[in-house]
Amino acid sequence: MRKSFIALFVAIFAPFFKNYELFAQKSWEFGLSGGSAVYQGETNPSYFSLETFNAFNPEGGLLLRYNMSSELSLEANLHYGTLSGNDKDADTNDRRTRNLSFKTDIITFGVQANYNLFGFQPFLLEEPFSPYIFVGVEGFHFNPKAEYNGQWHELQPLGTEGQGMSGRANKYSLNQLAIPFGFGFRYAVTDRWAIGFEAGLRKTFTDYIDDVGGTYVKSSDLAAKNGQLAATLANRTGEVGTFIDYRTGSQRGGRNDDDWYAFTGLTISHIIYDDRLMTGMRRSHTNRKGCPAWKRKKSLF
Repeated sequence: MRKSFIALFVAIFAPFFKNYELFAQKSWEFGLSGGSAVYQGETNPSYFSLETFNAFNPEGGLLLRYNMSSELSLEANLHYGTLSGNDKDADTNDRRTRNLSFKTDIITFGVQANYNLFGFQPFLLEEPFSPYIFVGVEGFHFNPKAEYNGQWHELQPLGTEGQGMSGRANKYSLNQLAIPFGFGFRYAVTDRWAIGFEAGLRKTFTDYIDDVGGTYVKSSDLAAKNGQLAATLANRTGEVGTFIDYRTGSQRGGRNDDDWYAFTGLTISHIIYDDRLMTGMRRSHTNRKGCPAWKRKKSLF
C-alpha cells in the first residue's frame, strides 16, 4: 500500500518538477561484450587493407556502468583477446622479405566516460536509444610470441633487438597504458535489459606489442650475447629466400611509431536502479515495450 501511494504521488506531482529525471536518472548496468580485436603496427601497418582481415581475432569482456544522468555514464571494463600480425600477408616485397610475425594474448582493464548524444534513460523506456562517444584510460598486459619449428616462443625475454646488451635499451615492459576512445550506441529492449554496439581505438605508448620497433643487431653478435634463438627469431629472412645479415643499426621496425589496437563488438547489459522510489514506480510498469505513456515533461512554471 505504501509503495502504491508513493507511485501515485509521483505520477501526480512529477509534471511540476523542472526535470522528471529527478526520479529516474541513476542506474547500474552489469554486462558482457564480445567481438573482434585487431592491432596496427609494424606487421599490420593499416586498419584499412586486405591483410587486416587476417589480423582480426576474437575478444570478450565484462562491463560495469553507472548511469549518472541520461547524458553521462561512467564505465569500468575488463577485456581478454588476441592480437596478431604476419609479414607474409603484406602487400610489399620488403615486408614479405623481412618475414616477421607474432601473436599475443592481451588482457585490459579500463575506465571510461560515455557521453550519450541523444540522452539514454531506460526507466519506463523514456529515452531507450542513444549513440554515444567515449574516452578513458586503460592498462593492458601482453606477451608477444613467435612460432618456430612448431613451437611458440616468448620474444620479450630473448631481446631480439639487443635489449639488455651493452649500449642497447632495456627490455620493454609487458604492462602498459593506453588511451581508449571511440563510439557506440545503446538500445533498451526493456527497462531492465539493454543491447548495444561499440567500436574503439586504443592509443598505446609502446612500439613493442609485436616485438618489432627498433633496429637489427648483427646476427653473430646477437647470438653471442642473447643466444642463438634470439638471433634466429630476430632475422627470419632466410626462411623465405636468401638470408640477409643486416648490420647493427639497420632499421627493423618503424621510427617512433607506437602501436595501436582496437576492439569492436556487441554488448548486452542488465539494468539495476539505485533508487527505491524508481523501483516502486517500475513495478507497476514491468517490462513495458514500445513508446512509454510517461514522457519527460517541462515545468509548468
